[in-house]
Amino acid sequence: MKSLSHAAALIVLSTALAACSSVPSSSQQQNTQAAQADVQLALGYLQQKQMPQAKAALVEAIKLAPDLPEAHYTMGFYLQAVGQTKQAQQEYLKALQLAPNDPKVLNGYGVFLCTTGDYQNGINYFLKAIAQPSFTSPGVAYQNAALCALKIPDNNQAMQYFQQAISQDPSLSTSYLQLLYRNLNLM
Repeated sequence: MKSLSHAAALIVLSTALAACSSVPSSSQQQNTQAAQADVQLALGYLQQKQMPQAKAALVEAIKLAPDLPEAHYTMGFYLQAVGQTKQAQQEYLKALQLAPNDPKVLNGYGVFLCTTGDYQNGINYFLKAIAQPSFTSPGVAYQNAALCALKIPDNNQAMQYFQQAISQDPSLSTSYLQLLYRNLNLM
């Protein structure tokens, strides 16, 4: 009987320890929340073109939560904006490693690829983002794919993507204007 209660105590103890290791500690949660706040702060700085402040906020975010995908793809965006393309790609790839099905990460990497001339791969990442059921902005990704297709140039594919963009989000004026412009040029 004594060995049975000892075994039961070991099972309870090991279960409790396993539960503790799988639940993030409150300090981890606080670090993640602080890192998310730093990412938002960095985005504000980026909009205002305050690059040193944006970088400082992103460095702090990654220090606080190195596994936060948003911190890495925002750092990728920052690095791309300051002309550090290779480092930007490394940050985007780190974000993809951490969150391979996150539509924001997929869409962001697609934008990066299109701006660096890797058009078809960029379009592929937009389509991967669109395929994610959790993606709330598929119209934007279709519009991004269309703009990327124009750079190939593949006007027919671009027209299809612009039409899909409008069907997903009728407020996308760039897609409307592109379709209007292309239709007027065909007449």
